[in-house]
Amino acid sequence: MPELWEGCFIGDKGDMLAALRACPRLMGDLRRVGWDELRALPLSSEHTTLASKAFYHSHTYAEAFLESLGGIELVHSPGGNASTKPRRLAFSLDDDLESHLGVADYYVMQLLGQTTPFPVATVEDFIVFVDHTAQKNLLLEREFRSCYRSENPFKLIEYIFYGTTDPAVTAVPLCAADVPPEFRRRFA
Repeated sequence: MPELWEGCFIGDKGDMLAALRACPRLMGDLRRVGWDELRALPLSSEHTTLASKAFYHSHTYAEAFLESLGGIELVHSPGGNASTKPRRLAFSLDDDLESHLGVADYYVMQLLGQTTPFPVATVEDFIVFVDHTAQKNLLLEREFRSCYRSENPFKLIEYIFYGTTDPAVTAVPLCAADVPPEFRRRFA
């Protein structure tokens, strides 16, 4: 197994590569765009900038994730229908994501249970966070309309990117206290 993936555990289910192998469709699409297990790029400047912020502290798991997958983008057309808007998956951060995350950091930490979340990917209006234990991962809609958890971050990505269902992905009910004040209008 490549050194990059060593020590990156997801619960008792094995390593990060095993987690990705549990998602063969995503793994196949990543391979089609040239990804392989030996890919190891230096972390981007956006990662370094975000990691230097007061709340978002990078950790071994997030760094291994981004060193291997950072910069990759995939596009998927649900149902192969030209009238359906294609979905975009990016293993990077959008331009406006950093300012959005600064507002939401406390709430993201609360949803993950006082762990150390770090954003590693975006899928349309959703952000994928991984924590330092690699056991708690979160898929959060940018305006806090919906939220999901899974021990496997790749299952979260498949759930929203391909529209698959999986018992490993659990919806998290949100109440007003879980949502930053600027997104609470639907609870009024």
